[in-house]
Amino acid sequence: MLLRDCRHIFALILSDLAFEWILSVCMVLALGAIFAPLFILLGLQEGIVGNMLDKLQRDPVSRLVTPRFPLSDPLDEHWLRSLKEKAAVVIDSPTSHLLLDVEGLEDPVNSVPTTGLDPLLVEKGIALPGEGLSLVLSKRLAGLSGKGAGDQLTLILERKTPALEQVPLGFRVAGVLPAEVTKDPKIWLPRRLFDAFYRWRKGEAIPELGLSGRGTLLTPEYDGILTLLENLPSDEDYTRMLAGRRIGFSHPPQAADHVGWVVPTDRFLRLWRPVGSRIQDEAFAPLVNRHRELGYPVEAVPYVDDLEVDLRTADATERLTLTILPDTPEAGETGIGDGIVPVWVAWEDVLTADSDIDGQLVPETEGVQLQRLEGFREGASAEMVFAIGAKGGEIRIPVRILGSQSVTPGFAAVPRALAGKMNAARAQEAAFDPASGELTPLSNGIRFFRAYAPSIDALEGLVVFIQAEGTKIGSDALREPVSHLAEVRNIRELAGYMKQLYLLIVVVAGVSGFFAIAASVYAGVERKRRDLAYLQLLGVHPGALFLFPYLKSLALVAGGLLFALGAYALVGHFADQLLADALGDSASLTRLTMEDIAMLVAVILGSASLASLLAATAVTRIEPGEYIRE
Repeated sequence: MLLRDCRHIFALILSDLAFEWILSVCMVLALGAIFAPLFILLGLQEGIVGNMLDKLQRDPVSRLVTPRFPLSDPLDEHWLRSLKEKAAVVIDSPTSHLLLDVEGLEDPVNSVPTTGLDPLLVEKGIALPGEGLSLVLSKRLAGLSGKGAGDQLTLILERKTPALEQVPLGFRVAGVLPAEVTKDPKIWLPRRLFDAFYRWRKGEAIPELGLSGRGTLLTPEYDGILTLLENLPSDEDYTRMLAGRRIGFSHPPQAADHVGWVVPTDRFLRLWRPVGSRIQDEAFAPLVNRHRELGYPVEAVPYVDDLEVDLRTADATERLTLTILPDTPEAGETGIGDGIVPVWVAWEDVLTADSDIDGQLVPETEGVQLQRLEGFREGASAEMVFAIGAKGGEIRIPVRILGSQSVTPGFAAVPRALAGKMNAARAQEAAFDPASGELTPLSNGIRFFRAYAPSIDALEGLVVFIQAEGTKIGSDALREPVSHLAEVRNIRELAGYMKQLYLLIVVVAGVSGFFAIAASVYAGVERKRRDLAYLQLLGVHPGALFLFPYLKSLALVAGGLLFALGAYALVGHFADQLLADALGDSASLTRLTMEDIAMLVAVILGSASLASLLAATAVTRIEPGEYIRE
């Protein structure tokens, strides 16, 4: 009985919808207008945020973490192994980059190490041969050099040990990385070649590449450049200097004092400091040339920062700070010869042969107050001791004490190249060869790396792991690593805000839709009270009668959902066409998966069912007897 009545009710629902087709279409459009924004806004939310996250996930650079600058001390090997277990790929190296000359180009090019597992190469489908001389170019460098995949590119290796050596080597271009990776001229060298060139520059022989050696020597490194000028450049001219080619500084110089030597009263002194790195001898000429191009004659003096040494004789020890004097005959590149290094200290601090050996003050001589320190005499042999490396070692260098009226008290000066090598030795293990008077590196270790997180979700954990090591060893390079974590966090925060906004809109639209559906069903019941009463008098089962307004409402809701889905598809299509250039070929501004659509449809149908059921209860309050007289 109930089943038969239900079949009749279904037929009546279809007939009623067809009979009131104008009213049905209006109701479908009204419900579609409520539902469509929910699909469109959810699609935009998933599309905008999803495209951002997908772009970050696809771009290996987004998952990359590096130290802010090369470390002064080698990284712990145990920690490096832990890093390689936590990261997807780690490319470690003794330094962050090498500047290499490219045949046909005026400026040197920044070169970094890579491997066949480098996500930058894997993502772009570039295979790096395991043997031979090969490299990868940036798009900018490929354009400047006129080279592409499969072509030959010649690099000119250069070193000073101490004579200038230049060796051309031909490389096969394995591939070209697009401009989205970097807009600068850049070379990616296989890790084995990068290390080989680094060691060759230090003086080692690389037999497998046919590169001879001249003994491994420390390369002088300085913490800055002091410039002596007759006229001080304006801020505008300093800005123009920084914009010049090959100037390895990003900030204008600062005034300097307590540099360890007497500054002439008719000169201005300024200190140029690199950010997070050191400079070598090749940095001086471009800076001097840039000054001269702008009409400022200048003298450039190397600067080392807080390098303390103990100057020891048989009778005394004095802690002094190392400095480098301007290029004068007194402080020139004095030959060491027998391995005894000249060290200049303040003339006032040195006992001469005819001085009072009791260390008392003597009368002024030519206006110079001679302050005597016991145990130090002009020409006396001594020993200079300073700390090196991360393990707390020290180096002892035989010296001969010379007086200088240019050196200020509390400082000591040595030849320029030796000061630079001593400064370099502070960051690594080194040894002093008394026969040659040279400092030689023992091991440079790993001081830089590029670590790729397995995913952007794992990026924060990798950054925290690196920061923890930086805090432990007191390294700013690791405490503040370079990464895209802030960008990932911003996108995730944006996703959270958009989700909250969407939920607010859903609540407003849901409440409106709920009451709209309930009102529509109730109005339909009231409008057809007489018809429903007649059906009840004809013996239609009350349960089947209850389904009439309920199922009719769900049919209208289903029509509204179809309209909403059509509107979503139409908006998505036109939005993608409008923003095709910005989105690219494979991206879409709106994005809804089948799971998203099914979830939203289920929620709408559930809410509509509840509203329809509540309103359909009005059928139970119809009294057929009221309509018998009619």
